[in-house]
Amino acid sequence: MIGSRKYIADFTQLEKVFLRQQPDRPVLFEYFVNGELISFVNGEDFSSLSGREDQIKSIISFFHKTGYDYATIPSRY
Repeated sequence: MIGSRKYIADFTQLEKVFLRQQPDRPVLFEYFVNGELISFVNGEDFSSLSGREDQIKSIISFFHKTGYDYATIPSRY
C-alpha cells in the first residue's frame, strides 16, 4: 500500500511551480480525487462519512499519505 513520505509537506514547492520557478524536488498536483481512491488509501469508506468535518479530514489525510504538499478541498464544503 502507501509507504512513508519521501519528502515532508512543503507548500512553497507548489508555489514555485505556480510562479514558473524550479522547485527543489518533484511536485505532485491533482485537482480532483474520487471517493473510491480516498477510501482505498485511507482504509475507510469515504462515502459512509456523514459529517463535513470527517470528510474534509479524510481528504486531507489522503493528500498527506500520498505525498502531496497541499490538499484540494471541494467548494461544496
